[in-house]
Amino acid sequence: MQVFLRSGRGELAHLVQSADPDLDRLQGRRDDRPTRPTYRPAGSSSWSGTSLSAPLAWSLGRLVTLSVADHRVHRVSDLYELMIAVDVRDEISATELVELSWHLGIGPQPESLAIVTRFPVVVEDDDGIPVIEDDPYPLLAGRGVGSRVGGALCSALASRADLPRKGWSLMSRQEIHPDEFEKVGELLCWLAARAHETHLREDGAIGIGFLRFYEAEVPDVLQVENGQVGWPT
Repeated sequence: MQVFLRSGRGELAHLVQSADPDLDRLQGRRDDRPTRPTYRPAGSSSWSGTSLSAPLAWSLGRLVTLSVADHRVHRVSDLYELMIAVDVRDEISATELVELSWHLGIGPQPESLAIVTRFPVVVEDDDGIPVIEDDPYPLLAGRGVGSRVGGALCSALASRADLPRKGWSLMSRQEIHPDEFEKVGELLCWLAARAHETHLREDGAIGIGFLRFYEAEVPDVLQVENGQVGWPT
């Protein structure tokens, strides 16, 4: 599970928890002394070098780290173009439709969530005490200009009431970082489970769109198989 850390001042950083016993060695550490992780304020393009309190990080587990050297820290050079185009069956409830519209950025946030239910963040209060809170955000709601993939980011949802195959058709073009694969994948798996049979491939996978690394010229087919999105490894 990926967790995000936010201080009482509203600064946001990505916090990675790993069960890998070799994590210290992979990051070049030569002893067992805890390091003081650094954070990057939200919206900043460079690391501030400011240290978070050691109890905040280490209270979440011995192997919690946040470091510039860690390859899992957000980097602009890791962005992908995500293109989703799915026709879903007429099996979505009114409350699910509201939640889906919110994820696409075309509707308000519902009072409760049923599609993707957990958005954990670690909040450091003014006393430096870490508390895990839920901070939901829409997953496919990007708008405006793509910073790396070019073109415009957008999402849409249309009724298929007048077509033989009833239901809803949706599309979304987003700029996505691998750190977002897990949460976006939960939504895509939910969509795939309700997709029309036209999305079913010969191998049993469900085609839901395309994914392109921002430097690549040709996208890869994105599909869901056995409840898992085929993200690049």
